[in-house]
Amino acid sequence: MRKSVRIIAGSLFLFAQPLGALAADLPLKAPPPAPVVSWSGWYAGLNAGGVWSNSNGVAHSAVEGPCNTAVVGCSPGVPAADLGTALAAGSTFNTSLGTGAGFIGGGQFGYNWQFNGRGVVGFEADIAWANQPRRAAFASSTVIPAFAPTADAYNATITSHLDYLGTVRGRLGFLATPAFLLYGTGGLAYGAVRSSTAETALITPPAACAGVVCSASGGGSFSDTRVGWTAGAGGEWKFAPNWSLKLEYLYYDLGRANYATSLTQTCSGAAGCLFNGVVIGSTAGATSLRYTGSIARFGVNWHFNGPIAANY
Repeated sequence: MRKSVRIIAGSLFLFAQPLGALAADLPLKAPPPAPVVSWSGWYAGLNAGGVWSNSNGVAHSAVEGPCNTAVVGCSPGVPAADLGTALAAGSTFNTSLGTGAGFIGGGQFGYNWQFNGRGVVGFEADIAWANQPRRAAFASSTVIPAFAPTADAYNATITSHLDYLGTVRGRLGFLATPAFLLYGTGGLAYGAVRSSTAETALITPPAACAGVVCSASGGGSFSDTRVGWTAGAGGEWKFAPNWSLKLEYLYYDLGRANYATSLTQTCSGAAGCLFNGVVIGSTAGATSLRYTGSIARFGVNWHFNGPIAANY
């Protein structure tokens, strides 16, 4: 019995030798490669940041309008005795609306195509709500030479708003690393803008017309969807297979807006005064301003493609 066990054990040992050698000769299977970061495909996301104006100036100009020549103070051919001339001079000015820094935020979608390993080209469309109010105030007091020291005290308030801004842009960039994209961008910009000019004027007549007040109110407004252009640059980091963060700067130009204003001055008060109850002066004016600005914002995108895994 003991001899039989030795024979069986020896036979198993001899049989196992070629199996061990065969196993040693088999190639080991390599571990699967890490997925390759791919930028090609569709994406969508959200953005938020700041917006400010690059054109702060606003101008208002005016010329004399019609008045009742039957009353003292309406003398179109005699500027020194003409209220309309003084009113137009006092309401012609240039001032600043300020940068109007505010918030902007919205969403975007786009498509990337990765080429030659490190190049990325594509397009992006976005639209964002903006809160960018701007305001300017101006005041003047213009003496009417023939009635000195009587003066016309003029005040104007101009406001401007950017309500939303959208863009449709091309993007072209290169991969500084497989997961970090640097790009330039440019294309079409459009946005809703509005502005208003509110004007007032006041004369306190001389003692001969005590109790009479000559006041004026008027102005004008503008609202439109403007189309222009935009250009900028940014960087985008793919921090996860389907997620990326971006930091972007854009300059936009929606062009210049010009809109008409008007101001009419009438007098009321003591009966029998030559000023009373008639138009003694008016102006026809225009306000002019540009809608240009800058945007700096962060964004997050979801990429629908994800990484590419090699198949073996």
